Amino acid sequence: MQFRTYRLAALSSLCLLGACAVQERPLPPLTTLSGRQCAASADIATAAVLLYKTKDETKQVVDMADAMPCLKTASGAALYVVYGLPQTDEPYVIGVASTSRGGTLFAPQVMLLAGDGSVKRTFPGKQMEFRGEGYGVRIPKHGDEAYIVVASDPATVGSSTSRINDATQVTYASNGYATYAIHSGTESQDTYIYAHNGRVTVTVTSLVPPK
Repeated sequence: MQFRTYRLAALSSLCLLGACAVQERPLPPLTTLSGRQCAASADIATAAVLLYKTKDETKQVVDMADAMPCLKTASGAALYVVYGLPQTDEPYVIGVASTSRGGTLFAPQVMLLAGDGSVKRTFPGKQMEFRGEGYGVRIPKHGDEAYIVVASDPATVGSSTSRINDATQVTYASNGYATYAIHSGTESQDTYIYAHNGRVTVTVTSLVPPK
């Protein structure tokens, strides 16, 4: 009994320190913005500036939700967030990647703006692709761009996609004379619903080579 009490106390301490994993609840996909009154352009006055570090990467994670501001785009009403780009002469790449939350996947489109808010470049949803565990795009920064708008893409929202995940494992065995490798693997399929809501990460990656 005394051992069990100590064990429970130790587990409680680990949870308080963050050692116990908290499973995130599935996020219901938001597939319509009907009734929303959307702005004609992004409000650049609200933009927080993304950080830049030489020879490093910085990131900003945001959970897009119904309470976010909404923007009129060529494909319809969209939730959006706007960031100021780091103003530096050093080269860098901007990355936008959404990750699944219980099957809900934020459907991004990206706009790069000049200092006066005019649109310089656009990257619609059809230009997004899966890279590792994220879905999005990587863009080298141009000198005349001051802001990035990450918005949902109504042309993609509501549709679904599936991905095949392959996991391989290599184990080694010996017959007494030689060592050989045994390859095994598993395959699973994930299905995602593109939505106005979800989690997206914006990264700024320096292209300055290490010395």
